[in-house]
Formats: sequence, C-alpha cells, structure tokens
Amino acid sequence: MAGASVKRVPVRVGRTPRRKADGSGPASLFYYSPKGRRRAAPVVMVYAMVNKPFVLDLLPGFSVVERFRDAGHPVYLVDWGSARPEDASRPLEEYVLGDLGRFMERVAKDHPGPKPSLLGYCEGGLFALLFAAARPEAVGRLILMATPVDFSKMGTLSVWAAKGQFAVERLLASFGNVPGSFLWTAFETLKPLASLRGELAFFESLYARKLSEGQIEQYLAMEAWKREFVPHPGEAFRRVVKDFFQDNRLMTGGLKFAGKVLKPSAYRGPALVVYGEKDHLVTPEAAAPAAGLLGGATRTIAFPAGHVGLSVSGRAHRELWPAVSAWVREEATDGLA
Repeated sequence: MAGASVKRVPVRVGRTPRRKADGSGPASLFYYSPKGRRRAAPVVMVYAMVNKPFVLDLLPGFSVVERFRDAGHPVYLVDWGSARPEDASRPLEEYVLGDLGRFMERVAKDHPGPKPSLLGYCEGGLFALLFAAARPEAVGRLILMATPVDFSKMGTLSVWAAKGQFAVERLLASFGNVPGSFLWTAFETLKPLASLRGELAFFESLYARKLSEGQIEQYLAMEAWKREFVPHPGEAFRRVVKDFFQDNRLMTGGLKFAGKVLKPSAYRGPALVVYGEKDHLVTPEAAAPAAGLLGGATRTIAFPAGHVGLSVSGRAHRELWPAVSAWVREEATDGLA
C-alpha cells in the first residue's frame, strides 16, 4: 500500500438527538423530538434483546428513527440494556407487559390524542405482537418488521433449536443469562463466509481508493453494531425457545401468557407486516404468516433486502421507510386508530 494513506474515520452512531424519558434497571425508553411542528402520532420502536438497538439509528441518512422524526412523529426507542445476573430468572411477561407496558403508558400520557404506533423489529416484533394481543386497546397501529411467527420456517435456527437438539436448560444452568458471545457465534455460523467476504471486499476497495469517507463510515458502523451483542435474559430466552421455536405456539395455538391463553387475533387494529425477501435469519416463510394471524386489516410489504438491510440500506431509506411512514399517517387519518 505504498504511497497510500488512510484517514481515520471516527464511528459515532446514534446521532439523532434524544433524551431518556423513562426506565428502571437495564431497560430504558429514549425520546426523539419530531422535527418541526408536531403533526403525527407517536411511534414506539422495539428491538431485540440480543443487540444494541442503534441499528435503528445507525447514521444520518440511514436511520429509521430519523425518518419518522423528520416526518413529524414523536419517536420513542426501547433499549433493553444489558441483562444483569438477577435478570436471569425474570419472566418474559415482566418485559412485555411490565417494561414495555409502562413505556407505552408513558408515551400515551405525554402525547394525548391518537394512540401510539408500535413498531417491532426481529425479536422486538415478537414482543410487540405479544403486547398488542394482550393489550390491544393501547396500540393504535402495529408494524411487524422482520418478525418471526412461524418458527418452523426459520431455516437453520429451527434445526438447531428443535426439541431434542437444543437443551436450553443446560445452557442457562451454566450461565444464567445467555452470553452475547454465544449468540454472536450462532448468528455468524448461519453464513460462515459472509463476514470474511465482506471484509475482503471492503479492504480491496479501500486499497483501490474506491470508497468515500461516507461508505467507510457506514461499513465501520455496521461492523461495530454486529459485534456488540449483549447478554440475553435467561428465562426470557428459555420461553422464546420453548414456546416459539419448539412448540410454535403462534401457529399451533395454546400460548399461555400471563396466566391466560393469548391469541394474536385479539389485536384488531390496523397492522403492517414488513419482511425482507432476502432475509436468511427471519425467512419470508417465517414472517409472512403474521398477516393471517392478526384480527384486523393487515397490509404486507415484501421488500428486496436482507434482515439488516431493511433498516440500513440506501434503497430501504429511499423506498421502504417513506412508504411505511405514509401508511402510518394514512391510517391515523382514516379513523382506524
């Protein structure tokens, strides 16, 4: 690389201005004030427990938070934080109905008027769906983004997590909470050469001076996010494995949640199901059936992107998120909230 010099590009993610609105323990609720005059209903975003949620606010121009904020929505982001040892035995209901329930109440109190829209991504979509089914009166619109509902169609993950294949209790007996390194290794193994190919392509382009500083920054930001796995609360993880991967309760029925049988059809409000046609983690076959489980008018968008590309790709921000934001505004003015 003689004669070449590489300027160090600092990676600072999550730049959209925010403040903490609520939170106790690891879970926090962050508020992003709408740009200009407020003219839209609030949107509450829920991500998975396995990563930091800044993939939804990665960089300027590649931020789902920014898209909704710029469209006039007060935006709230749930950050589950990093599980503590005492969280290993905490029931899933305490996260969904406790933390998320309290956050939704706070948003409704701070923004009287149209009910908040609830957007869930990946495992966060599962939590959003459970909350909407348990407390449908609290949700104005539901957006399920890359959200698995038919866990028998999750590809390699379905095989790994199958009954007799994955003894989740033994894992939790050893660690309490599920280590972030375990989760990172599992997801990397799904496409073992993808990261290597990506790194080689990046450094070849860098050497050939084909990348702008913006492209370098986006790559480094994504690499930082991919590697920042956090411990997953143990009992919540066990429930996801047992109830959903192994028993596929959303499809087969009989899901016991907070002492009652929970049915997704209990949510009868407007819903939007968004999934990536190239998603290898939450396959289209795992995500698409959500439209048939809900009790109200549901629309579906199958977008040509992978799991992460739904939130960070340039095409998604040019085509997908303006359409999603327009749907939220359209539903809010149609009297469906």
